[in-house]
Order: sequence, then structure tokens, then C-alpha cells
Amino acid sequence: SSGINAEYGGRIIAAADAQFDSMGHSAKYATYTIMDSERSLILGYAVEQKRPNERSDLEVKSAKKALDCLLELGFQIVHLVTDGHKSVGKMLREQYPQIRHS
Repeated sequence: SSGINAEYGGRIIAAADAQFDSMGHSAKYATYTIMDSERSLILGYAVEQKRPNERSDLEVKSAKKALDCLLELGFQIVHLVTDGHKSVGKMLREQYPQIRHS
């Protein structure tokens, strides 16, 4: 992880979004991708599956999984740009206050 921080200069401005296997609320799978917006490189992604009778938000669940993985690897994300998904914004405010969100 020290090599990652040295290569990235200690800060990353990233863009992220989810993609679903089907439209609407019937989606069973979500893939959340996080990209370094300055270097145009995919930093990581996470795939989540909706379980039977589960009511959790697949986008939030996959976003958290992808972000946690990158942070555990030592990436220092200082700014994350996402679409207007309100639950992702709330999750970032509450669980990752050190990351600026827009």
C-alpha cells in the first residue's frame, strides 16, 4: 500500500457509478465501478447480488463494498463524484466524512 500512496501522491479524485443487470427495482445484480478521474484508470469494482426477500439498496451495498476494498488497500480518496443517488450520498456523509462527495 505504500507504493500505491507514493504513486498517487496521497490523494485521488474518483468517479463512480453502478450498473444493473436489469432496469427498475427488479435488478438482481449490481456492479459498482470506481475510476481515477485524473488518470482514467479503473481502481476497483464490486458485484453484489440481491438475496431473496432482501430489501437493501444494491447500489449502496456495492458502493460500500468497492470503497471499503480500495481504502483497505491504502488508496486515499479525497473526492468522489457520483450520480444523484441520494442513498449513496447519505452513506458517504455518514460513514466516510473524510471524502468530499459531489
